[in-house]
Amino acid sequence: MNIDGSFLSFLTNWSRDDWALRQLFSPDEIRKLQDSRCGIHVKRRTVVYLVYENHFARGGGIFAVARHLPPSLSRRNSRVVVLSPFHPELSDAPRVPGDRLGDVSVGFAGSDWRTDVYRYRSDGIEWILFHADGFFAAQGDSPYNQPNDQLLRNGLFASAAVPNILAMRGVDLAEDVIVHAQDWQLAATALTVKQAVLDGRLKTAAVVLTSHNPYDCGLSREALAALTDRTDDAQWARLAPPMHEATIDRRATVYECMMPLMDAPVSTVSRQYARDLVSNPLLTAHFADHLQQVLHRQGLVGIDNGLFLAARSPFSRPSIQQAARGDVRAILREKTDKRRKMLRALSDFRPAKRLGFLRDQGGWDLTGLPDDVPVLMMFGRLDPAQKGFDLLAQAIRRLPPNRAKFVICPLVPAGVETYLDHWREVACSRPGDVVVYTGRVEPYGALMAGATFCVMPSLHEPFGAATEPYLMGTPVVAAATGGLIQQVVDDGRHPNQATGLLYEHACHGSIADQGLQWQQILGSPTAAARMHSGLYVSLVNGLTTALQQAIELFRNRPTDYGRMLGRLYDQALKFSWEKSAAEYSALYDRASAD
Repeated sequence: MNIDGSFLSFLTNWSRDDWALRQLFSPDEIRKLQDSRCGIHVKRRTVVYLVYENHFARGGGIFAVARHLPPSLSRRNSRVVVLSPFHPELSDAPRVPGDRLGDVSVGFAGSDWRTDVYRYRSDGIEWILFHADGFFAAQGDSPYNQPNDQLLRNGLFASAAVPNILAMRGVDLAEDVIVHAQDWQLAATALTVKQAVLDGRLKTAAVVLTSHNPYDCGLSREALAALTDRTDDAQWARLAPPMHEATIDRRATVYECMMPLMDAPVSTVSRQYARDLVSNPLLTAHFADHLQQVLHRQGLVGIDNGLFLAARSPFSRPSIQQAARGDVRAILREKTDKRRKMLRALSDFRPAKRLGFLRDQGGWDLTGLPDDVPVLMMFGRLDPAQKGFDLLAQAIRRLPPNRAKFVICPLVPAGVETYLDHWREVACSRPGDVVVYTGRVEPYGALMAGATFCVMPSLHEPFGAATEPYLMGTPVVAAATGGLIQQVVDDGRHPNQATGLLYEHACHGSIADQGLQWQQILGSPTAAARMHSGLYVSLVNGLTTALQQAIELFRNRPTDYGRMLGRLYDQALKFSWEKSAAEYSALYDRASAD
């Protein structure tokens, strides 16, 4: 698998900046850490993929990456192990998560904690889970179902446990190790692994970080003291201050403290999102305003995710080839078959957990829905700070009745149920046009395959999931943000390569002004209150226009729609875990180089 030339050029030109190490460690300690990092033997290298989610603790898309990427990494590295905390009180948790390897003692917050360690295999990959009483006590269906102070305590404890688990008998990973941490919850391994090298628990090791989203967590001096006695403000200063200054501006979050201790540039999950993190006002002036200096000093690189579904063409190869030549009859017939299966599934599926309903001319049977009435679907986590479900609700209000049907399938985490109230109002005001399934959706695959378009109105999007509908045979209407920009080829700008429609919002004021508007939007107590922001209204307007264009495309431009269907599979194949693994392996090489 060839690696992108611009990516290799970035790694080649990247220079190590030890400013944060010099604050924290002595020159002799830095030399010892350098010898350890550079002593990693590439051919004997083990990648320890460190992630907060696992088969029994799923909270979003991070588990999907953890399930797909390690098998590809294993083909480029001598060994790959996934290391993850075990949350025994979650609804999907077994009594014992695998074969018990034993236990280790973990020093944390002045006490020693017995930590039980388990092992199982999945898709040929070794998973090691660990648990200690008093930690990882989230309940429900997500490991993040805890207050931030508990999440922080769990993450810091996990980071403290990692070196001891690596060195324990039966794991035997004290040397030639790359610890690949995911997100802020496990970023403190940048510190704990280095401390373990200095005290001799680990021999040769390095740490790299992938940030899957912009979220961070405050890190007080007291919380940091659970991991280390190196807690003076001067050891965690944002920049080395002039000697005459009486006060020091301390780095105050997990990412601020730990990103500069990483042994390679910080990575994130798409090329475009790496750009957005240092240019998009929502991120630079709101979510990641405190990280801009750190990201510029440490370096930031995007490595695209691969496919989350099996790479199987949704349409026959002859129909795709005919569509490319302008004959779309065969591919439209195949799409119509998928639509009919979807309509039958919708007619039969009436669960108790739903808002609103779909009807055709007053009846529950949708199998006779006119062929020119599109069915649009939105799916994903109901995250008011990211996914834009409320934007779609507002846009539906602006569309004429009976022009389209909308199927909404949100995953509803605890604490955001109030955002369903908005959908209840929309479903009541548009009877027959809108249904919201708030529980398990049994015909999920049939709905995605038969939908006319899937809608992705994200406020920001690290990678996005447009490739999932593509592999099911459905184009996408999406916000022009993050990885969606790379995945969705816009019909307006590139009609001969289009796989969907992209929309943008109008910019209002300076970057600082936009940052304030984003803070107002995300701080609004309800979805309706967001409409007081001009920036938010422009997002609604952009989505409404894109939906109108999608409806018109389906109804009045069947040849263009058919040709769009024919491009979906090849567009999805541009993203692969083999390419991701090649680029992450190059990042590991850089982490252990001089």
